[in-house]
Amino acid sequence: MNTSNPHDQIAPKVTQPKHAGFGVGSFVISILNGALLLILTVTAAVMDEKGITEDDTEMQVVGILILGSILLAVIGSVLGVATCFQKDKKKILGIIGLALNALTVLGGIILIMI
Repeated sequence: MNTSNPHDQIAPKVTQPKHAGFGVGSFVISILNGALLLILTVTAAVMDEKGITEDDTEMQVVGILILGSILLAVIGSVLGVATCFQKDKKKILGIIGLALNALTVLGGIILIMI
């Protein structure tokens, strides 16, 4: 008699989906970019208190860096959106990165308008 024990069979391993690489990239960009924008905003405020005007080279460099920070946030947002379309991956970091990068873009635009 050929009976097989169901416990003798090897059960397939169930693995948890991994975080999407784009999502991790978007999250890291959002954190570092938020810190950079905060530093640049404080730097611009201190320079303004010292009497440095918008026409000075130092203030123009800070302005260009703020624009670069906004561009970096747009890139992070694109990575966050790309994460939402990946299958079989964890999307939480991409969604958080997308939200933080969108807030950075919005904050940068408001900062420029002020």
